[in-house]
Amino acid sequence: MFVYIFLLMRRYFFIYILIALFCSNFIVSPLYAGEIRLVGSSTVALAIKGALESFSEENPDIKVKLDVSNSGRGVRALSDGKVDIAMISTPVQVLKFRIAHIDWDRLNALKIAERKIVFITHKDNPVTHLTQPQIYNILSGRAKNWRAFGGDDDIFWLSVNMHRAEYAQQLKTLCLKGNILTPNWRA
Repeated sequence: MFVYIFLLMRRYFFIYILIALFCSNFIVSPLYAGEIRLVGSSTVALAIKGALESFSEENPDIKVKLDVSNSGRGVRALSDGKVDIAMISTPVQVLKFRIAHIDWDRLNALKIAERKIVFITHKDNPVTHLTQPQIYNILSGRAKNWRAFGGDDDIFWLSVNMHRAEYAQQLKTLCLKGNILTPNWRA
């Protein structure tokens, strides 16, 4: 999954400010003062919270207003001219499909991070590498224990660290191709 921040093409000076948010020096032109409004994904908001706080301390003349909601709301607010930056974690192509009435040619996307799904086995487990088909078989319940992958005759116990339902949906979409999770998992 990609994490993007959208900018209106006519507001190129915000790219400079945005880049400053992620640089250690947080240098911003002294000619700009005012407010930067960001709306959108809670995933992005969590990722940039520390950088925004540092930016605000270094640039007291620039107020950063953060409104956490979801990717779609951020893009709609940006398209309507209500905000300066839209924070999205939903893939761009999915948003283009869901929100067709927006003039996407007026928006620029700047990828700032990628979200990953990571599978980790216990240090005592002799299985140290899993392929995507093997992960599919584990999550779908087709594989019953580690012996199928060269490990011990132990049952799978999955602990999925999901703070929101969207992560379960991503597991379902990306790893299971739309199928349901095995009953042997706990969030």
